Amino acid sequence: MKITKEYIENNLLTKNKGLNVQKLKKHNIQISNEELYCIYKGLDYDKEKNNNKQIFKGFTKEYIVNHKNMEVSKEYIDKYVIKSNNSLNSNIMRQLKENSEELYLIYHNTVPPKCICNKKLNFVSFGYGYSHFCDDCARKNPERYKKSQETLKKTNLKRYGVECTFSLKESREKAKLTKIEKYNDENYNNSKSISETLKNKTDEEKLVAHKKSRRTRLEKYGDENYNNMSKIKQTKLEKYGDENYNNSDVAQPKRRKTMEEKGLWIPEDEISAWNKYKYKVQMLTEKTYKEYKDEINPNDYDRVLCGRDGYQLDHIISVYKGFSDDINPNIIAGKDNLQMLPWKDNRNKWF
Repeated sequence: MKITKEYIENNLLTKNKGLNVQKLKKHNIQISNEELYCIYKGLDYDKEKNNNKQIFKGFTKEYIVNHKNMEVSKEYIDKYVIKSNNSLNSNIMRQLKENSEELYLIYHNTVPPKCICNKKLNFVSFGYGYSHFCDDCARKNPERYKKSQETLKKTNLKRYGVECTFSLKESREKAKLTKIEKYNDENYNNSKSISETLKNKTDEEKLVAHKKSRRTRLEKYGDENYNNMSKIKQTKLEKYGDENYNNSDVAQPKRRKTMEEKGLWIPEDEISAWNKYKYKVQMLTEKTYKEYKDEINPNDYDRVLCGRDGYQLDHIISVYKGFSDDINPNIIAGKDNLQMLPWKDNRNKWF
């Protein structure tokens, strides 16, 4: 019996033009659904070719492209990978062997460029390409770095409508999927690697990174010291059951040990009793001022250093008097012992 289009249509299909499983058994059909589909549609059935280039999804769903085995070219990227907003299709990207940098090089028929110092440049994104300068050259010439960042922002605004592509939900989701695939954790953060990187940075490099962080927070939130306190509190509440949790009993001794080992702090056993008392009062004083500022400084005077117009926070009973008379630091730092004085008046108390 020869199976033809007419035979399939008259004997094997449902009303919705799908294959009827019971009729297939009844007619003892021995060939695959894919081959039946090709006969019905008048296509050449080539199993090896189809398996390499296309995936058969069913009699009604037909064929879809098998991206895992496609030859990637500029035409292919234009047709399948680039979306209408010029971003890359993340679903197809997960099927390809090539990453976004490799796709960029294929699309533009080029090789990875180098910096003026002959070092390899960092790849930014498919839409932008490569940085104009390597990290070292950018640090040596801040104006170059600033210019490259401005160019990147303009390009992202033009192509994606945002200055930073990571602010796109699609980019964040893609990053999470990558972390899940690689580390089985969408919030994975290689803290060990980050720590090693920081150790190898010079003081100048750390300062540049710190300034960049403050500038970013100022641009995004209008405050260079911004911290997402609501998110921090929520995380503490979920992890420890207390939104104000502070593991100071463990963290502070560990921090002191680290700072002492780096030579940034004086070992505790070498600090004089006076300095220990003074530091304790200073810490408690700032905590008290923050909590009772409206009572201590109801006129909201500016707190200044000597020589500038404004006021200073003064201890009515001096810190030295408290140390000499063995007064509890909590009393010296208490709100009833704090007042605002013009800096000249406060300085005259020293003499």
